[in-house]
Amino acid sequence: VSPVANLLVAPLIPFAMLTGFAAVTLSAVWLPLARIAAAAAWAILHGIVLLVQFCAAIPFASLPVATGPLFVAGWYALLAGSITLWKRHQT
Repeated sequence: VSPVANLLVAPLIPFAMLTGFAAVTLSAVWLPLARIAAAAAWAILHGIVLLVQFCAAIPFASLPVATGPLFVAGWYALLAGSITLWKRHQT
């Protein structure tokens, strides 16, 4: 489910960032115009939240996995070892 959610949400991120940046920048110039940009940013961000909530509501979108600190430490050790081997193989 997460690849689909990312494909749906990713195209909206630049617009959210742009309208948020515009709102902050315009607030130093003229507050009423900044409020319009902020409303646009809010609408985009709200749409992102709705898309994520929709995808999260799909059955089996996430499955609980019982892991302890030993599993997490082992996973990161395996990841670090894999990266080290990959880097050595490249040079």
